[in-house]
Amino acid sequence: MMNKYLRTGHVLFVLLLLLFVAAVIGTGVDLLAQRRIGRGGQIGRKSPDDKTPKGLRSINVNGKKRFYLLHEPSRASAIKKKPVVIMLHGGGGNGEIAQRQTGFSQKADKEGFIAVFPYGSGRGGDNLLTWNAEGCCAYAMNNSIDDVAFISRLIDTLIKDHNADKGRIYAAGHSNGAMLSLHLAREMKGKLAGVASVAGALFDTSSPPAAGVPVLLIHGEADVMVPMEGGMSGRKQIVQAQSKPYLPFADMVSFWQRHNGCDETPDVIRNGKVTTKRYMNCDDGNGVEVVVVRDGGHAWPGGKKGHPGSDTPAKELSATDAAWEFFSRHRKN
Repeated sequence: MMNKYLRTGHVLFVLLLLLFVAAVIGTGVDLLAQRRIGRGGQIGRKSPDDKTPKGLRSINVNGKKRFYLLHEPSRASAIKKKPVVIMLHGGGGNGEIAQRQTGFSQKADKEGFIAVFPYGSGRGGDNLLTWNAEGCCAYAMNNSIDDVAFISRLIDTLIKDHNADKGRIYAAGHSNGAMLSLHLAREMKGKLAGVASVAGALFDTSSPPAAGVPVLLIHGEADVMVPMEGGMSGRKQIVQAQSKPYLPFADMVSFWQRHNGCDETPDVIRNGKVTTKRYMNCDDGNGVEVVVVRDGGHAWPGGKKGHPGSDTPAKELSATDAAWEFFSRHRKN
């Protein structure tokens, strides 16, 4: 009888453990990262055999080292100034994961721009890093990490040391990284020529952007983690990382359409499961474009999963191609 109870208890323990692992996987967190970033974003090695990621660099921001991966296009001219795409990983990710998921390095080689993959901050390890986007997420938000200062300093470094074209610097992001990209668009006057948000959100519309910025908003209708109707996340573990509810997607679209001075009624293009809305006649050419993927989940469309348990990326759209096509139509004077 005692052995029977022990076996039952063992089975229950294993089931609870599996449920916990499934919950963590559900966040899109990649738990297979090999390197470590210490408290506040300090990268160290997991073991003496660990390899440093190719292109890993650091800068000092407010007395702390911040890290990023730099990929310069293989065929770019050493003289000609180059556009830059700064790709911000999702919550629980890192620069390497964003590089792998999006394929922006391969796109950079083809199109001749610099691709940059910054690292967020965390308690330790490089697999639970987040960004401070005001209403989310976790460590970076709770510790008031100044990620606006980080990206601003990073842009200055790229212009100074890597021949970046200051009129063609763009920020893209997924999930928590998309939230930061939108926060940058509001806070960082004059440094960005465009922003692309994939599965991102705003938390309020009380403060206008510091300046008009072209904005591309991509979202999946079936996204549970950052639902289009707004509110708190549909995943309990993400709710714990939020301090405010997400605004409805429609409110976010209206915010950018209004502040960029665009027509209220967009041009609409439907292509299978993908619906694109382009808001025209915007002030100073600061266009607003919205792409919604029917049945799309919380993933980078056309990209790769960060982990086998993450949502499957939609195949009907390449967010990387869409972002670059949008960016290439906009530059800052």
